[in-house]
Amino acid sequence: MNKSTKAIGYHKLKVLYFDVGSLLLSLDYLDQNPRVRSIVENSLFMSHTSFLGQLILDPEGIELLNDFCMNSKVLLYPLGTLFNRKFLIKQGIKREYLASDQSLKLRLNDSNPIRRMLAHAFRVNTDWRVVGNLSLYDMQLSSFAGRYIKTDGYSGVTENLIREIADSFQNELW
Repeated sequence: MNKSTKAIGYHKLKVLYFDVGSLLLSLDYLDQNPRVRSIVENSLFMSHTSFLGQLILDPEGIELLNDFCMNSKVLLYPLGTLFNRKFLIKQGIKREYLASDQSLKLRLNDSNPIRRMLAHAFRVNTDWRVVGNLSLYDMQLSSFAGRYIKTDGYSGVTENLIREIADSFQNELW
């Protein structure tokens, strides 16, 4: 983007790709909610529909994400395919804070969340960050150090994490 584009008020879409599991099913949250912990622990023995029908994501974390989106004009996009838009909206994430789904050009049966994220970010031409406990994908994300906010999976969404995310979007990376 050149200076003249900035001068006429062009604002690039901002998207936060987030790992739903590590942020909204954090260990702290599961420790406080034994019923939810039991559902997560038994998820391998349930159908996908049954699992999502019983699961309750961290409502405080969802509220913090909604407030962040409202105040920052950043949209959310879940990593992976387990937690779909309809489920997230039902859990309390506001529809207007979710980035739109796009048809993505990926290899057949490609379930790698980082490749899906990059394809989506490229497709919508976005200023993006990714947040969560994504240790399995550290090698893929090592090229994007300024965009990757790594969490430990213990605390979930906190005010400190929201501040870190907001600060990262203040630093222009392009």
